[in-house]
Amino acid sequence: MSALAEKWVEPRVGGRTAIALTWWLAALIGGAIGGAVPHPLQGAAASAAVVGLLQTLSFRPDLRYGAGWFCASALAGSLGFGAAVIGGLAFADLTGGEPAALREGLAAWAALSAIGGLLLAAAQAPLTGRRGLGIVWCLLGLCAGAVLWPAGLTLGHRLGVEASREAASLLPQLADHEGSLRQAVEFAMAWFLHSLPFGLMVAANDRR
Repeated sequence: MSALAEKWVEPRVGGRTAIALTWWLAALIGGAIGGAVPHPLQGAAASAAVVGLLQTLSFRPDLRYGAGWFCASALAGSLGFGAAVIGGLAFADLTGGEPAALREGLAAWAALSAIGGLLLAAAQAPLTGRRGLGIVWCLLGLCAGAVLWPAGLTLGHRLGVEASREAASLLPQLADHEGSLRQAVEFAMAWFLHSLPFGLMVAANDRR
């Protein structure tokens, strides 16, 4: 694993700003593509796979490292982000309920999403190449999972409702796909917000 990690932060793009932007763009685009899959859990798995693939392409080409990063991101990401999506769906069913139930539901969602974020980060951590960086990566995954995935799904839902309505009004043939469009925006925002601190860390650890 350490041999594979030698390719860590040897990206295909130049400059730390470009590295971070490429990482964030991969998350945004990958989340949107995967979110277009109608079923939420299938969309979660698809988004994790596409995000992992696009992030892999941002690194220096190395088939072994790329395969390792993609498999870790796709497999653990599908489970981790799927947990966040399940928590979000369960919390949505509580909308309009008692405040105490809403607080408990929100806490359960955050906990489930945190576990999912930790799972994804733990799968990726060995590929960062350094024990200290791997530990920070896992802690960041725990926090990002607990806060940024739920925040992104919530923000994406609000933006997605308006975006899907506008799209359907401009192109009536999209009216039957409003749900997929909304979910695409939700997943795009969730992965984008989740990727923000990781993109900064990748750029900060550029060894060139």
